[in-house]
Amino acid sequence: MSWSIAEAKQQFSEVVRQAKEAPQLVHNRGTLVAAIINPSTLNDIESWQKQVNQTTLAREMAELRQLMQAEAVEGLTVPPRSNRTNPFADALKKD
Repeated sequence: MSWSIAEAKQQFSEVVRQAKEAPQLVHNRGTLVAAIINPSTLNDIESWQKQVNQTTLAREMAELRQLMQAEAVEGLTVPPRSNRTNPFADALKKD
């Protein structure tokens, strides 16, 4: 339901009671200024925010690149790859 600020002030208990069922929107001169929600919805929103703000591997790698640049670390050298046996390729060669 939608409320004006004056209505929400006068009937605050009712606004809170109805928030158990659905978000209660509070408007000031036609502009949405607040939403009163139940605790379960708030917990869902907070869980979602934590999930979104989790550090990803891409973010960690970007931070590592920045640290390496700041410390003027040269790129890491990768040793040359040594050939190892490939049973599948060997089986194809035999046929």
